[in-house]
Amino acid sequence: MHYTNEIQRPLTGLQIISTVTNMFLNDPVTSWRSVYRSFDLPSYTLSIACTVVTAISLAIPPENVDLALPVIMDVFSVDQSTKAFLLDSYLPEASRRTYLPFSFMYYQRS
Repeated sequence: MHYTNEIQRPLTGLQIISTVTNMFLNDPVTSWRSVYRSFDLPSYTLSIACTVVTAISLAIPPENVDLALPVIMDVFSVDQSTKAFLLDSYLPEASRRTYLPFSFMYYQRS
C-alpha cells in the first residue's frame, strides 16, 4: 500500500509540494488549475480518516483498536468502501510500519 491507496500513486507528497512550489514561481495563474487537477490525491475524507485511524491505533491498546474503530466509523458515517479499505488494508499496513513496543495510553505518560 502506498499513499492511502492500494496502488502506488505517481507522485509522493514531497514531489507534489515541489511541483506546486515550482508552479507558483514559474507558471501563469491560468495553468494552476490544470496542474493541480493532474495530481492523484486522496479525498479529504480518506486523508482525515487515515489520520484519525493512525492516532487511535497509537493511543489505545491493539486489542481494543479492532473493537473501537468500526464503532467510531459508524458514528461518523464513514462509507462502506472507505471503512473496508481502512480496516482491511490501511490499518494492518500502518500497524506493521509503525509498530511500537509500547502504547501512548494516557496513564502511561510521566
